[in-house]
Amino acid sequence: MDSTTTEKLYDLYSYFVFKTREKYFDDGNVNYFFDKYLFLNNSQYRVSLIYEDAQIIMARICKSGLKEKFIPTKIQSDITILKEHLLTSINIHFDPYARIRFNMHQFIEEGGKPDINILLDDGTKKKNQISANEFSDIFLDTFDYGNELKLLSDAQKTYVPVQFRYLSLYKWLELEFKTKGRWNDSFISFTDQVEDEFQKRNFSKKKFSNYLHDIRDKCAHIKSNSDALGVTSLSYEDEKKVIEFTKFLSIVCIEYFNQIKLKDKSCKVNFFAQQNIDLA
Repeated sequence: MDSTTTEKLYDLYSYFVFKTREKYFDDGNVNYFFDKYLFLNNSQYRVSLIYEDAQIIMARICKSGLKEKFIPTKIQSDITILKEHLLTSINIHFDPYARIRFNMHQFIEEGGKPDINILLDDGTKKKNQISANEFSDIFLDTFDYGNELKLLSDAQKTYVPVQFRYLSLYKWLELEFKTKGRWNDSFISFTDQVEDEFQKRNFSKKKFSNYLHDIRDKCAHIKSNSDALGVTSLSYEDEKKVIEFTKFLSIVCIEYFNQIKLKDKSCKVNFFAQQNIDLA
């Protein structure tokens, strides 16, 4: 007796949220500001903007017919291109202040409807409360370090493209460790202190100091291949590397700032969800 089995396929729904609100909902029966099927690199995608209360709430990009619950690199790269151009188009023509707050995705059996129903519990209201006296200490004790703190702060803003966040950290390193345009001896001491932690993370076989500069070049001169200059974003592979290294470098720079610059101060700079690295 012949038996046949139908291969199970999946639809990928990738979401990019533009507006902060308590609840995000999508069952397929939503208001669309834009809803088109587009071809990119020989693949078809359904690109939609979900609209509510006269605002574009989020983008949804759908890719059908995946054989497993896994996003291939090519598909991820295509989605990144579509996402970037969606945001640019919104900024230019509709809302110059729109930015991507966060993203999420789900896999549904092919032909099914999306099923997003998320209620966010914002725990930051309690966690980040400080007293007026604490704020006064932070503001006054760090006033002389305004430019440095601005760079460290910008590096933590996840809505800023990661290449610019990394370059903010690199600029902070230049302000701290360059003398007359040259890296000074303190930079060598700093990178030596971080080397062991860097190697534990398996970012690269290169030394920490060399990898710092390599990532800087990658962010400052974004290239999609050897001949073309990419003007919007890093490739998917490069973006993953830079995101992870930027998190690590943010922790390193903030720990250095706290332990060296704020050594005798009661206040300290926060890095949310940080893992401490001792540079003492």
